[in-house]
Amino acid sequence: MVNPITPDVVYDLVSASAPSLSPDGKRMIFVESWIDNGAAEARSQLQIMELGDGETRAFTSGPKDSFPAFSPNGKILAFLRPDKAGRIQIWLLDISGGEAHQLTDSPTSISEYAWSPNTAQIAYCSDVDPDQLSDDHDLKKDPRVSVVRRIRYRHDVSRWRGDAHQHIFVVGIADGSLRQMTSGDWDDS
Repeated sequence: MVNPITPDVVYDLVSASAPSLSPDGKRMIFVESWIDNGAAEARSQLQIMELGDGETRAFTSGPKDSFPAFSPNGKILAFLRPDKAGRIQIWLLDISGGEAHQLTDSPTSISEYAWSPNTAQIAYCSDVDPDQLSDDHDLKKDPRVSVVRRIRYRHDVSRWRGDAHQHIFVVGIADGSLRQMTSGDWDDS
């Protein structure tokens, strides 16, 4: 008799997603995801595959790396990773190796991004929240409540966003210069 499937099978599942092909067509970066049995939480790291021989190896150490994209010149890899506060930021890594460095320091998580054709900039989407508290705000000394002024229906599946709106920003690769490109009482993507 075959053994029934039990809930702990989730610890044996590994998925691959978000492939990004290098501009020269020789490499592919993708996200490998799994559930860490010890921590009981999702993990992900980037894997690189040499398309000539199919050899695959870990490219980042995770633990929650996602959405890789080669720069148009093929020399830099951008990807999303949480910062120390848990907000999703854009990180850069030289394709020849080394340590990743954080490009953005957005007060809210970044949801999507795209390279400029000349590799000089990245455009990204992030919430602009008029009620955003500073990182050093002490909720015990100054508690806050959420005031709902109106209910807006939208594709917001992750959390209540209050009066925040998603807008487009552009960040320079060389100097980290930042420009907010859109604003208003609507979402841009």
